[in-house]
Amino acid sequence: MGAPGEGPLLGHSIEYTASKIRRKAEFEERKKRRAEAQVERTEKRQKIQEEQITEFSDKVQVLLQEAVKALETQLKRAPETS
Repeated sequence: MGAPGEGPLLGHSIEYTASKIRRKAEFEERKKRRAEAQVERTEKRQKIQEEQITEFSDKVQVLLQEAVKALETQLKRAPETS
């Protein structure tokens, strides 16, 4: 079989190895969750930025239309000079 006292050392070695494997698996799981959370945050930030750009663009279009109408009104009221 083996030398006396080898049993507990082997048991310790197995427990140590199992614990090491468990810690590594837990670390990898945390790493995976962090990466997924980072992707979610990035996608959310991009979506917010796209919405802000769209909202800004819409406001610019409204202001442009208002400016054109104001200019047309001013041109209609201006006296004609020849």
